[in-house]
Amino acid sequence: MELQQLIYGYNNGHSLLQSSIELPPEDKSLLLELTDWSGVNEFNTPTYITGFPLVKSSFYAFIRTWYAEEMPRPGCAWSHVLLIHKQCFTELTNVEPIMGLFLKPLLQDKSLAAYNKTIILDNNAGDKPFYSLRFEINESIIKRLIFNLYSTNAPVYITPKQDIKSIEQLFLKLWWIQPVNDRFLFSFCSGASSPRKYLNKEIRLQIVAKESFNPNNEGTNTFEPWVNIIYKELISNNINYIKYLNNVSDDIIQKNLKAVSLAQIYELINDGVLNGNSEYFVINLIDCLSKFFPEKTEAKKLKKALLSHNVLVSLKEEEFFLQKILNTGHYSSFDIDDLQLVNRVIEIYHSNRADFFELLNNIIKDNINEFGVSILTKCSQLVNENDVALLTNDYWPLFTVFVRMRPSIITFNENWTFTDSQYLEIINLILSNDNTTHVDLKFILKIILDKQLSLLPKMIEALQKVEPKYISFLLDWYDSKPHCEIDYQWIEVLSNNPDKILDWIESKNIINFQTMVLIVKTVNPNSHNVIRRGTEIWMPFSSFIVNNNFKESLYIHAFLTSLAFKFNDLNAFILLKNSFIIVYNEMANSTLDYKLISMVFEHIKSSYWHEWDKCKKLRNALADKFNEASWDTSSLIEIVKKESLAKEISLLCKKRK
Repeated sequence: MELQQLIYGYNNGHSLLQSSIELPPEDKSLLLELTDWSGVNEFNTPTYITGFPLVKSSFYAFIRTWYAEEMPRPGCAWSHVLLIHKQCFTELTNVEPIMGLFLKPLLQDKSLAAYNKTIILDNNAGDKPFYSLRFEINESIIKRLIFNLYSTNAPVYITPKQDIKSIEQLFLKLWWIQPVNDRFLFSFCSGASSPRKYLNKEIRLQIVAKESFNPNNEGTNTFEPWVNIIYKELISNNINYIKYLNNVSDDIIQKNLKAVSLAQIYELINDGVLNGNSEYFVINLIDCLSKFFPEKTEAKKLKKALLSHNVLVSLKEEEFFLQKILNTGHYSSFDIDDLQLVNRVIEIYHSNRADFFELLNNIIKDNINEFGVSILTKCSQLVNENDVALLTNDYWPLFTVFVRMRPSIITFNENWTFTDSQYLEIINLILSNDNTTHVDLKFILKIILDKQLSLLPKMIEALQKVEPKYISFLLDWYDSKPHCEIDYQWIEVLSNNPDKILDWIESKNIINFQTMVLIVKTVNPNSHNVIRRGTEIWMPFSSFIVNNNFKESLYIHAFLTSLAFKFNDLNAFILLKNSFIIVYNEMANSTLDYKLISMVFEHIKSSYWHEWDKCKKLRNALADKFNEASWDTSSLIEIVKKESLAKEISLLCKKRK
């Protein structure tokens, strides 16, 4: 470590005599003023020490001043200045080796060559106990001094009623046990006849002859706990507190109350180590750090040092800390990246899945903060198919959170076995998610249909919004499942989407019979949607049911008969040819369902509706259709199959023209 030095003395006035460094003019001027004799004769001491920062050059100046009694002119002084750069503060735990470097010049040494060289200090020189403070100063006086220094920014004066050397040592120790930035900006002087100034402000701590402040004054002997903490470290020969400040305080903005906070946290650390109550320690540490340093940018080194993975010695302590930091309402005081919270949680995932899920499950039980949400989101991307069994069996609430964050997780395995209630919960989470881009909704719909789950109306509405092709999926599923049943809610959905059904029909070359029946039960043949599409898409239906004796074929025959009455083309004739007589015979036998009767007669003029003979109404309707379409009545036999019935309707055609 390098130290620079300067020597000041008398040369036709107080002057800089020799130097190992060239300083800015501002710093030179300051040094010239504060290296001159302070008028400390009242103390009967030939020397004193001064300390203050040279802000312009980032050096801290330690000055040992001696009264130059050997000089013929009264009031002369020698001052040896040692400069330590601010960056070197964290390298030393002891200022005593620096104090041992002060050297009073000899009058006969005219060259003063010893003072123009850079001093190289062994980096290990300071790594030993500080001064053994054996000064005879009352404990309450020291504590009152600590209280005044740390609770106010006002200058503190001490009158020389104690041993000056002891007080000088006390000043140095008070300087050194401050946080790095406070230490750099701190100023002190161990001897002056009246208060001295630094940059037009009185030096922070100084011994002065006048009794502005007398630590011997009567006062309380009861102090706040932090005073006792700092006092304990002040009189201790232990260098751990200094190392602690050097390691964690150089990014903390200079402020007395922050120094108090650092002392309180140090005490908390010691208590945690001694008592061994790790959970209590973690909780208090998080609370104290957020209370004393509420801004994320404050005390980043301290937070990182105390809350790192290495500090929490066992996995259980690590998990406890992660749970608390991801639940605390004071999370904004910490930096998620500095503490590597994401990596630490992921490390647990790779080492022990059960511990990982237990941790996250505990986090979501409490008030999870933004850190927790961010980490849960990232963790949801880690979960694979092998994890889901453990999740769904033991950590269902966590699984639902993962589904909300990553809906595609539900498509891992179609062999999962949930209860109906669980399926509905999961499906609702998926359908209410804003992003279903990577979700296999066809698979979701398959689960719904296979399990015959009854969805809430809002869930069906959500399905319609997120998956425009759900009607096609529904019909594909039904068409591939012979002899299966479909819930009434889906029949209602189909009936409300005739155009999508018709689109699906047009896209298919082959449709199973049960699907045909489902379609004609849900689509109105007399609706505008159906009529607009024409007859062509229904011809495969008609071909399929020719000579088909299935009971449910009647639904298709009634549908096609009703549809045919709306058209005059060849397809309409073929539809009637394949279906009319079957519907007619069912009416004649009074075995046709009323809904089908209503569907067939919906196109007929209202005057026919009041006739009780439904077969007559159907014969009249067929006659009117032949007249309207200008079909040859000789082809009636192809539709009605009986000669007598064909003749009767042929006569009706003539009468009803």
